[in-house]
Amino acid sequence: MKQKIAVIDYQLGRLEPLRQLLAGAGYEVLPILIEEGTYYESINKVKVFGPDLILTVHVLGIDGVNGSHVSRALDLPKTRLVGTDESKVAQPYCAARFDIKGVHASDSSKRKFIAFIKAALS
Repeated sequence: MKQKIAVIDYQLGRLEPLRQLLAGAGYEVLPILIEEGTYYESINKVKVFGPDLILTVHVLGIDGVNGSHVSRALDLPKTRLVGTDESKVAQPYCAARFDIKGVHASDSSKRKFIAFIKAALS
């Protein structure tokens, strides 16, 4: 059975490349685009999907909503959340953080990211 990963972001341009990279590594991936007015619907989709791991940016592009809100709304232990933000802001809601900026730049970057995901899932 494939492990499930939800990727939550407010930029469509980051979702599809991450989906492709993770799916290519054998994961079942649910990309979630958070937009104004879709937050609660999106959170429900993630709950139904039942991911083993969630990747989310710290700032979700909606006033007042961030990764901490996602964590509380899903009622998940922080070990199941990974921050994907390049932000230097503390992200205490998640167990780890990986700066995805440039993750598609080289095969080495892709391998590091997948290794990071495997470690986060173990």
